[in-house]
Amino acid sequence: MKRIFAIILVLSFISGISYAHAPFKIDAAYEKETETLFVVVHHPVRNPKEHFIEKISVNAGTNIFLYEEYERQTNEKQEVLKMYLPKLKVGDRIFIKADCFLIGKKSKSIKVE
Repeated sequence: MKRIFAIILVLSFISGISYAHAPFKIDAAYEKETETLFVVVHHPVRNPKEHFIEKISVNAGTNIFLYEEYERQTNEKQEVLKMYLPKLKVGDRIFIKADCFLIGKKSKSIKVE
């Protein structure tokens, strides 16, 4: 009986992981005139309350501009972020990282132009 219960437990765990996935794409753009960063983390899910983008961080050089934690995703397709990033110069790099609550992460780097 214990063996059957253990097998059922393992199979249900594996099937749950099969639905989990990392964000598959990050679109990002920095608008120098308004000093605004626009980010879209593409992460399609069935239920954004149970499977969601848990964290997004934004760094430029040694400065951490954002470390945001979420308890659910805005919708079933993506998480969107718009933020003010002052005093960046042409050539500076902005690093964005998004972590899924269940498994995986995605990163993107863009250059200020």
